[in-house]
Amino acid sequence: MEAAGAHGKGLSPENQRKAWVMGELMLAIARESMTLIKQNDPALASKVSRKQEWEAFIEFLKVLFNLADRVGAFYVPVSEYLQFLDAVEDAVIDQMNNAFRRQAGPGYDEMPVKVSISAAFDLGQKLYQPYQFMVLEEGKERDRFFQKFGEAVAVALGVRGHNTVATSATICAGSSITAMKLLMESADGGSPSAVGHS
Repeated sequence: MEAAGAHGKGLSPENQRKAWVMGELMLAIARESMTLIKQNDPALASKVSRKQEWEAFIEFLKVLFNLADRVGAFYVPVSEYLQFLDAVEDAVIDQMNNAFRRQAGPGYDEMPVKVSISAAFDLGQKLYQPYQFMVLEEGKERDRFFQKFGEAVAVALGVRGHNTVATSATICAGSSITAMKLLMESADGGSPSAVGHS
């Protein structure tokens, strides 16, 4: 948990914790969503390359960062908001690097993950920010936002137009909003008990 305090200068301790847990939540949702998509279509799972799987995982992180931005706007003071988003990005990078370092051992280079995730989040904001909608309300613009995301996941997996993949991705990402809201409303910044895929 020490990494949570290493980033986010100017953030309250509560929002530092929430940024760290938001990063955990985003990674858990992205991993679980990829598992679900492969379970729903075993034929696809056997054909998808590691590179395609990584690209689809990154698509999840892009949309989840944008959703974290939209949900967080309701709960984080304006004076801390940009630091909060930076801390969420840092939390995702740190947690991914920690996992890869355990696998790779000494000599692991953190820079590729840092560059990859930072670029993905910047691209995701450019891609998804133009969609104007209230994240906590249903609506046509929100539907278009999720449709674009679902299509991006299908393309990343090499199955453009695959409705089952796009729909599964959309449902998984949509379910994250409730978990993010629960996290931001929690008093201690603890991890929400349900991600929404059960």
